[in-house]
Amino acid sequence: MGFAIVRTILSCPIKLVFSTLLCLIAPILFLMMAPIYIFRWIVFHIAPYLRPRLGKMLTTRSTVFAVDDMYNKPNFNVIVCFTLSSNFLSLDKVREEFTDKILNAKNSSGGLLYPELKQSVTSWLGFLFWKPDPTFNLEDHITLHEKSSEPTNDMETVKTIIREMSLQPFKKGKCLWEIKVLWNFLDNQNEKFFIIFYLHLHL
Repeated sequence: MGFAIVRTILSCPIKLVFSTLLCLIAPILFLMMAPIYIFRWIVFHIAPYLRPRLGKMLTTRSTVFAVDDMYNKPNFNVIVCFTLSSNFLSLDKVREEFTDKILNAKNSSGGLLYPELKQSVTSWLGFLFWKPDPTFNLEDHITLHEKSSEPTNDMETVKTIIREMSLQPFKKGKCLWEIKVLWNFLDNQNEKFFIIFYLHLHL
């Protein structure tokens, strides 16, 4: 009981100090950040008129990850791996399904649901924007992994491939995602294949 009283007494000055510091720092931070956000708002609204070919401005949250060195040594690549129990699905079929269900998916307004999948990132007036990739080719983004020609039942091989892809840099000016299809994985004599989707986190 006595310790609880002492702890309560000691915590009151600490809370008072933190509250005072917060009251002093908050206005300073506001004054520092306000011009940046005001300028960002201006750039956001003039971009459609001065740079109509640009896409949407990246959100502040996405910008945090976009400053990553994604073209040389990325730290924020994301890997999503799907395993299917048959390898009768052709590479062309994978591309066709991805196009129909993802690339061409529409929102309630009739626009593309994921336009960023055909866009790269560019900078204008100090802020990052999406920009359509004029050379976009689906065949460059959904490909057969080079090790598909070698049948394997070693899961460590698959893990190594995934680990290598997680560190792979992207090409500048290109879309920030890629899909690798890995055939010929044997699991108890049953053939499986992996669809490995890797992308940058800010996407």
